[in-house]
Amino acid sequence: KSTFKIWPKNRNGRDIITSCTECLTLIQESYPETYFDLVLIHAPIDVMNKSEQWTAVETLKDNQVAKSIGVCGYNEDLMVDLMKNCASQPVIVEAEFTPFRQEHSYIEYCVDSSICVLVNNVRNKGLKYNNKKMLELAETLGISVLELHVQYVLSKGFAIMLSPEEVGELINFSTLLK
Repeated sequence: KSTFKIWPKNRNGRDIITSCTECLTLIQESYPETYFDLVLIHAPIDVMNKSEQWTAVETLKDNQVAKSIGVCGYNEDLMVDLMKNCASQPVIVEAEFTPFRQEHSYIEYCVDSSICVLVNNVRNKGLKYNNKKMLELAETLGISVLELHVQYVLSKGFAIMLSPEEVGELINFSTLLK
């Protein structure tokens, strides 16, 4: 299974369906059992076509090209508008979530709408690793700042997406503690 993320800039619905379907067909030539477990569409750059683009993503699900559909980079206004007009609601929203700056009402809206929050960009462009309070708390707890943030996200009940480097860092750090 795979995840496919669509960057919708200047794309109409037909283009989205074609590119996703062609990509899956190409992958299946080498890996016949592959399917798209999740198709995410990034926040619409072309706001005029956002409804057409979401309808295309719904069509991918209806045609069983994707098992699940979701969004990333949306804000609360875009999500509320999407939810009012969609036939199939997203099952996942990929979003930033940190103890520093977050859109509480947006996250609450997603949770209340039974949309799973998938936290991306754990490193948050490295900004949180320079935060004095985070550094002090991690040192007090005897864990890395990355581990502190992962624990924070998981304690809120959200899923988390880690890069291979971050997974390696967590494994190496926990090995050092033993």
